[in-house]
Amino acid sequence: MNRQTALITWSVYLLEKTHYNQVESEENMGLSRQVFGLTILSTFVEDVMSWINENRNFIRSIILIVFVATLLGPWMFDQINVPAEYTCDEPFIRLEGDFCGYPMSGFQFFSLFTVGFFQMIVESFKGNFTGRARELLVGLPILLLIPFFTTLLLIWKKASHRLRTINLSMWGLALILTLLVFVVQLKDKVFYLWGLWLYIVLAICTLIIEMIIRKVPER
Repeated sequence: MNRQTALITWSVYLLEKTHYNQVESEENMGLSRQVFGLTILSTFVEDVMSWINENRNFIRSIILIVFVATLLGPWMFDQINVPAEYTCDEPFIRLEGDFCGYPMSGFQFFSLFTVGFFQMIVESFKGNFTGRARELLVGLPILLLIPFFTTLLLIWKKASHRLRTINLSMWGLALILTLLVFVVQLKDKVFYLWGLWLYIVLAICTLIIEMIIRKVPER
C-alpha cells in the first residue's frame, strides 16, 4: 500500500512539474517574442531617424514646397453682411448668422496683414498714427513666414546649432500663432480652410523632423 501511494505521489509530482515547465516555457517564449518585437521596432526607428538625418536637406526642400502649397489654399474668410434670408453668391460661402465669407488664400491673408502693418509703421514714423500700440499686433501673422526663410538658410549654408535652434523656435511659434488663427475662426466653416489646416500639419511634422535631426549627430 505504501509503495502504491509512493508511486501515485511521484506520478502526481511529475505531472505537476511537466505542467509547470510547460507554462514557464510558454511564458519565456512570450517574453522572447516581446523582446524581439521591441528590438525590431527600435532598429526600425533608428533606421528612420538615420535616414531623416542623412537626407535632411532633401526633406527640408519638400517642406518648403509644401509651405508654398499652404499659401495657395484658403486661410480665412473675408466676411460681408448678408441677411440670412438671402443666398450667398459664389465664391462666397454662407457663414454663421448674417454673414457670407470669401475664402482668402494664404497669399491674400499675408498681403492684407503685411500691408496694414507697414502702413501703421510708416504712419508712426510720420507721427500720424492715431491708433493704440496694441493695434500693431496686426503684424503678428507675418511671423508665420519666418520659418520659410530659416529653413531655406539651413539648406543654403552649413547649419550651426544656433541656426537650428532658431529654426525650431520659429516653427514652434508659428504653430502656436496658426492655432490661434484657427481658434478665432471656430464659429466659421473652418473645414473649408485647407490651407490653414495644411500649415498646422506641416508645422507639427517639421517640429518632429527637426527634433530628430537635432538628436542624431550630423555626419
